[in-house]
Amino acid sequence: MPKNSPRRCSARTTNCTRVASSFGPGTRIRVDADDAAPAPEVSVDCESRLPICQAVCCRLNFALSVPEIEAGQVRWDLGQPYFIRKREDGHCVHHDADTRACGVYAHRPGVCRRYSCAHDDRIWSDFEGRVLNTDWIAAHLDTATRPRAEAVRMHFIPRPPAEADGAGNNEDAAP
Repeated sequence: MPKNSPRRCSARTTNCTRVASSFGPGTRIRVDADDAAPAPEVSVDCESRLPICQAVCCRLNFALSVPEIEAGQVRWDLGQPYFIRKREDGHCVHHDADTRACGVYAHRPGVCRRYSCAHDDRIWSDFEGRVLNTDWIAAHLDTATRPRAEAVRMHFIPRPPAEADGAGNNEDAAP
């Protein structure tokens, strides 16, 4: 990846996304900084917060890295390559709605491995008081406005029938 490619960095993380011209115009992948210090560990009792937050962290959008894409364990969005794929409800396709567990936990993306909602003001307006930032969530995680891949059907269009031979056979007709 070109070192001089534009970067988009988040103040919340040491990860950056580069616009990679070698992958095509508008394609974004995540490039993790080699020299980045690991994020400080903050113990979050996810299980006790899930009834409040409904795993809103699993609705955040992020680009995958080249190793994550090439490993083939994590699905990317066909309508927005190479971002994590989402279900219709906006959650990551790997998030199990019933158990709230990650279906690819052992192979989850680096973003998920390093993420903590403890100091993320997008999620919590008051982390200790367990108050969600519903304004940001409603404004930025609305599934209706997110680009999605659309299913396209390829219909078989038969060729017009050619004149049949004397036996009624038409070798040029579509099956």
